[in-house]
Amino acid sequence: RSASDCNSRSPCSGTRSSSRPALIFAVAPSSAASGATTARCNKNRENINSANAMINRGGYKVYSAEVENVMSHHPQVLETAVVPIPDPVLGEKTHAFIVPRDGNLSTEDLRTFCAGHLSDYKVPDFFTLRNEPLPRNANGKILKRELRDIALAAKK
Repeated sequence: RSASDCNSRSPCSGTRSSSRPALIFAVAPSSAASGATTARCNKNRENINSANAMINRGGYKVYSAEVENVMSHHPQVLETAVVPIPDPVLGEKTHAFIVPRDGNLSTEDLRTFCAGHLSDYKVPDFFTLRNEPLPRNANGKILKRELRDIALAAKK
């Protein structure tokens, strides 16, 4: 869709109505070099280039941010991150890293909480409770690649 196609009556206008969320645009790099003004809509306001934003679990799409959001509402969870780990049957499984507020949190409590708020295929397959904060870069973003490496090392 070109930028000129997105006018005020178009669903890609970026305006918010009560029936649909606002949409944002990202210019494709190949079209920017050629001078074209094409744009891709992303109605979830996610980073389009993020490889770990979506986990493909047996054909079902699991967004790590959705699972992290649900787990962060548990009263005993301080911070959380969900990463994909490879699986020979399903393609990928979900592994959740949790930093509890105190030591009274169990993986069964988390599994029950997630099962009450998420579809069954979105409930994390594995949980790791950490006493130390999640690893972060200089900008404060969680280093999910390091967490994935930790999960893979634990499986071996």
